[in-house]
Amino acid sequence: MTPELFTTSQAAAYLGVTRQHAHSLTKQGYGTRYGSVWMFTREELDRWRAQPAKGPGGRPPKAHAGTLAQLTPA
Repeated sequence: MTPELFTTSQAAAYLGVTRQHAHSLTKQGYGTRYGSVWMFTREELDRWRAQPAKGPGGRPPKAHAGTLAQLTPA
């Protein structure tokens, strides 16, 4: 059976993220480049979706601005 392929825009719509975020998945090892176009299989998008949520772009969430200053003794 041929895997279902998604372009970056289709992958973004499928995952409910921006196109830029979907493209950033390529830096995490997802997708295959065909010429100038990145393609993703449904299986790898589902695998990414099943991972525990991190922060934006797959990074741990950043502390709120001012949090460190509030916690640092004067």
